[in-house]
Amino acid sequence: QMCIRDSDRDEKNIGSIIVPIFEGSRVFLFEVQSLLGTPNFGMPRRTVEGYDKTRVEILSAVLSRSLKVDVNSKDIYINIPGGIDLNDRSSDLAVVFSLLSSVKGVPISQKIAAIGELGLRGEVRKVSFIKNRVNELEKMGFTGVYLPKSHQADFEKEKIKIKKQLFQKKYTKSYKNLQSSPLQNIPKYRQSPSSVSHPQSLSTFF
Repeated sequence: QMCIRDSDRDEKNIGSIIVPIFEGSRVFLFEVQSLLGTPNFGMPRRTVEGYDKTRVEILSAVLSRSLKVDVNSKDIYINIPGGIDLNDRSSDLAVVFSLLSSVKGVPISQKIAAIGELGLRGEVRKVSFIKNRVNELEKMGFTGVYLPKSHQADFEKEKIKIKKQLFQKKYTKSYKNLQSSPLQNIPKYRQSPSSVSHPQSLSTFF
């Protein structure tokens, strides 16, 4: 079930991405919005509506350490439209992609979602009810979703049309490939020869 309307969003949006949240026995789709600014003076501001402010600080630190993307020196604004408080850790990846989109000015398709919890080392961890979440995205017409690679086995025998980008086990320290691989152009998933176990690193995708 959508908690936002397509008419409220452009076809491609900078700093905005969807995350499916499992509540009770249903899946709800929420929008995560972010905006970065240059501080006028003093300490950078953290203005957060509908999300855990401490979690934003943690994810900002992960970005700085794992991807060498400096967001700590910026004013950060995070908003969850609809007056809802989003407490599910599976929204971590959506918040990070929203921030990355704002940093680089790269728009994200309104039909792309992200699911995953982040650890302090930048690893992307499994979440619960993943099939329910992805099935709801497909039902609502989404064309792609970012997932932890640790969910690979969950979809090997599933007939799901939505494209899935899973994180590979290959550590990098740069962010230079984002411009050449826009978030809205998710490639079809290919079987990885890597046998390294999860959790996978956030920096592997970029």
